[in-house]
Amino acid sequence: MNKREFEIGDVYDKELVEKDQIIVRNTLESIASVVTKESYIKKLSDNEITEKRKSLSDVSIDINDIEEEKKEIMDEFKLRLKEPMAEKKQLLNAIKHKAEERTGNLFHIDDQENGFMYIFDEEGICIDSRPLRPTERQTKIKLLNEKQG
Repeated sequence: MNKREFEIGDVYDKELVEKDQIIVRNTLESIASVVTKESYIKKLSDNEITEKRKSLSDVSIDINDIEEEKKEIMDEFKLRLKEPMAEKKQLLNAIKHKAEERTGNLFHIDDQENGFMYIFDEEGICIDSRPLRPTERQTKIKLLNEKQG
């Protein structure tokens, strides 16, 4: 069985460890049979792992700061959207139901002959009608009788 000359993590030549990166690359290019450009997995040294942890810590702090800023901005947008969203809801409901809620004086006018109560808004538009309640029937006659009596 053939013995491997290099194991994963071994350096091609220990003299290259202290050399400039350009010299290392030129040396390897001169002895390589093929040079390809591709992605690969490299085991990290303890120092590289320590550096990655420091970078992770820095990035995590940056992300936290950005998330806090984002939350503040989103809260501001939610506040700005509150009134327009409420108005939108009212408009959608008005369109959907072809009616809207209003507040104002209503005028109840009875029709004793036909037995109905008609309700008019301040513009004089009939907004509702219903049968007279027993207590509403002939109230004008009762009032006239009381005044005459």
